[in-house]
Amino acid sequence: MGYIKPILLTTLVLGSVQSAHAGLATTTHYSDGLQGACGCGTEIGTYDWQYGITHGLYTAAANQALFDPPSGMNHWCGSGCGKCYTLTSTGVSACETCGTGGEQGKSITVMVTNLCPYIGNEQWCPNPGQVNPTGYTYHFDIMGGQGVFGDNVVVEFEEVACPAVAGAKWGTCECHPGLRGTDLSDGNHTGGAGVVGPIEATAVGTKPAETGGAVNVPVPVAVESVVQMKEVVMETVSAASVAVSAAEQVASVNVETLSTVARPVQTVYPAPGAQQVGVGKQTHV
Repeated sequence: MGYIKPILLTTLVLGSVQSAHAGLATTTHYSDGLQGACGCGTEIGTYDWQYGITHGLYTAAANQALFDPPSGMNHWCGSGCGKCYTLTSTGVSACETCGTGGEQGKSITVMVTNLCPYIGNEQWCPNPGQVNPTGYTYHFDIMGGQGVFGDNVVVEFEEVACPAVAGAKWGTCECHPGLRGTDLSDGNHTGGAGVVGPIEATAVGTKPAETGGAVNVPVPVAVESVVQMKEVVMETVSAASVAVSAAEQVASVNVETLSTVARPVQTVYPAPGAQQVGVGKQTHV
């Protein structure tokens, strides 16, 4: 029996290595305030924990090959949703104009919660079986704005078991196996998470990189929806401002009118035995 246990253990370890993804990948950063292709959010925006679950633990949009292995066909609830990877910085970016890189040897863990599609992100996110213009097959678009993990640094990545806290967060996403096909309209599945919408996300996305330098950030998923939503919000704010201005003008007119209109006649009743004074006198504001 003492001989059988090592054989079983070795088989399990080898199996996990063979099934894991590992290699080199490019990275960028994004912040769009959208639910994402793994359903981690609502129709209003993305869950706030996507900007950093704990120290050194983040979320990311992955290119199609990582988002939905092995088929690479799904664009919603891919089989790669909820998987975790360690990213270790090589210290350099993919090209001279791609960014300034980052601290060599630094590592973080990311959980896949979104898709970085090829369309609109051709520079970074290749289709399955292809490479991006800098020669890399895989890409991670880290949520949290520029500077979370260097400046578009190339990383060594490896699939790992998700930390328990990340697994708990993944359990609140629509694409989690335990939630798919269930009625989520009551919102009880969110675990009390806050929501960051597109407007709030804009401020996060413009955070400067730690190492400085120009950054070419991929177009986020459904960026047209973000633009349209921002236009609607700005139109609403403009309309509200007009309404407030009109209300202030009406209030001003009413105040002026009241200041020139006499109050109704007031009768002042004197104390017993006192002479009446001011009976029927009109007063003005």
